[in-house]
Amino acid sequence: MRMEKDYHGWGSELTNEITMMEAGVPRFVAKDKGSFRDRDATLEARPRGRAVHMAIDATDTDARGAEPVLMNDKVFGVTTSAADDQRIGQSLAFAYVPSEVAAHGTQLEVQLLGKPHRATILAEPPLRSVQNQTARLSARGTT
Repeated sequence: MRMEKDYHGWGSELTNEITMMEAGVPRFVAKDKGSFRDRDATLEARPRGRAVHMAIDATDTDARGAEPVLMNDKVFGVTTSAADDQRIGQSLAFAYVPSEVAAHGTQLEVQLLGKPHRATILAEPPLRSVQNQTARLSARGTT
């Protein structure tokens, strides 16, 4: 269910080579915390790309991660995790792409078994539970 809820995983979307800003989770960086190790480097780093959540039009094969992401026949990124979700009837993937193509609704292609499949960057997770929304509001102090 982590794919449906847009939960990034350690070792795929979250690594020691990816900044929190690139991973799309800047909310976990306490900018007002004061001094912490590599604070300045973290806050000043220019993202090399961004993690995106995509829906893939795939009916004959499933993405698994490590597939090339293309735009106009040029490789722009790579998938990190993927799954076919029977609950929502959609193939989903996380991928890292350059920031300039990371806008919601952007159409890309993912190569699955050598064939291009259309992929769309999602604006919202396909599945968002009431409990998750309540937790997010509590974390912001707005319950």
